[in-house]
Amino acid sequence: MANEITKLNQIAVADLAKINGLTEADVENLNGLEWAGDGIANWDIYLILADATTMMNHNGLAWSNTGHAKLYATGNYTCGVSGTTGFSSHGYISGAPTGISEEYNGSSWSAGGTSGRARYGNRIVGTVTSALAVGGYDGNYRNWTDEYNGSTWSTGSNLPGGYQDAWHGGAGGGTSEISTVFGGYRYSGKTYEYNGSSWSTMSNFSTARQGVTGNSVGSQNDTVLIGGQTASGNVNETEEYTGSSWATGGTTPVALRAVSTMGKGANSCVGIGGYTSTYVNTFYTYNGSSYSTNDVITAQAGPALFGEYDQ
Repeated sequence: MANEITKLNQIAVADLAKINGLTEADVENLNGLEWAGDGIANWDIYLILADATTMMNHNGLAWSNTGHAKLYATGNYTCGVSGTTGFSSHGYISGAPTGISEEYNGSSWSAGGTSGRARYGNRIVGTVTSALAVGGYDGNYRNWTDEYNGSTWSTGSNLPGGYQDAWHGGAGGGTSEISTVFGGYRYSGKTYEYNGSSWSTMSNFSTARQGVTGNSVGSQNDTVLIGGQTASGNVNETEEYTGSSWATGGTTPVALRAVSTMGKGANSCVGIGGYTSTYVNTFYTYNGSSYSTNDVITAQAGPALFGEYDQ
């Protein structure tokens, strides 16, 4: 076969008579998933641990340490279009906000351009050559937008909602020309779309909340928010965005906030980490209607996350 399986959970396929009732000769797809090498095709998830430098990878079978540590322990968010490219910017070093950025090429991190507007808590959306940094905190809450072209930063239009919609909010998939930002501090239900020069106010989602920590899920017309916090506490609701309106999705097994997300879109994404009354080690996959629980990670809230997932 084109993508031959060599190992399954460290057992050589040649030593297995059957896998889930299928003979070795029949295994092109296992449980509907195409395999490539020692992992599942289109399942290449990268996660930065709470120490802000160690990077883990999940290939559909298990987590492993990549050995590709970030240059700086910036405690910030990341974005990327596939498992071979990632981007990290802003954050804080030794408690002070920074504007540095880093780029990942599949084997190592290297320094990128430095933004003149240092802050942390901002959302990152886009790709390594076309990204946005939105919102953040530098001693004051900011509704700033900065655009990255792969080497340098430039100033974009401010988010119209003010700081409350740029802090504790989430960001959908896209580029610096097409992106979505939603949620925010003080239980915002706002949604904004960016067209490369200005923001537009779109439909509110049904349950206003904060603590939604979307990374890059899908596109401007296909993204998702998972969990969050209302004035009454954490919620287990999922809402899916189509580019013009929100629809109610499935419910997470527990109510939680600060879940990091990534994936192809609302019908194919993952939610990792979070906070209930303590940091949790959840790892969910979502198919547009229901959640499945996968092997755990180190407990943390809002971990930096990028890569590829398409179930």
